[in-house]
Amino acid sequence: FIAALLLAIVPSFLVYLILPWTAASNLASGLVYYLSIVLLVGYGLRLLRNVRAGAGRPLPAWDDWGNDLIRGFKLIVVELIWALPLFVFAIPTGIGTALNTRIDDTTTFFGTMLTLCGGCLTLLYWIFLAVMRPGFTLAYARDEQIASGLRFDLIFDWTRRNIGPVVTVAIVSWLATIVLFFLGVIAGPILLCVGWIITLPLGVLLPLLIQYHLYGQLAREHPLEAVVPPDVDLGGPDTPVEG
Repeated sequence: FIAALLLAIVPSFLVYLILPWTAASNLASGLVYYLSIVLLVGYGLRLLRNVRAGAGRPLPAWDDWGNDLIRGFKLIVVELIWALPLFVFAIPTGIGTALNTRIDDTTTFFGTMLTLCGGCLTLLYWIFLAVMRPGFTLAYARDEQIASGLRFDLIFDWTRRNIGPVVTVAIVSWLATIVLFFLGVIAGPILLCVGWIITLPLGVLLPLLIQYHLYGQLAREHPLEAVVPPDVDLGGPDTPVEG
């Protein structure tokens, strides 16, 4: 487990230190780090499936890296599509920030209002996205198809019916991310900075594992199933019954 963790994230730091050109090292280390996150997301999806199935030891083996990259990349595409409104809300925020640099009081006022409106919309949609994330993750995990993660009607309905557990999972996941990441940042200097090589990757990996384990519990206790209309006539008051 620790060896897989080091192989997944630490290479990004090594690439940054080895390459002599600043721009190239930043680009290469960023690419390696992104691929590491994609890999961990794919691994988390396998963990989700094992928890959903009630496996006694849900942590899967680190033996399917290629498929983990594929399934993780597809889920990130789903998340980016859901997050598209955030990019739209960034437009008024950016315009307002630019207007705030003007000396004119009227222009500065409008710039401040635009920035506040954009910031409020961004915050509200970020909360909405955090609540919807379990739904579209479970929808995607059913068959690992991007289109399944965009079944808005199914996902909205499932989230509405299970809003209590969904909000609880969202809050616990968010708190685990913050607490574990800051613990990793604090523990690094205590271990004479060498500890950052372990603590920072753990601060990324452990919240992901906790999140997908919670999603697996949601999937087991509150299955996300599409309502499929019957293909045959089941009989009714207007259906003649042969005697």
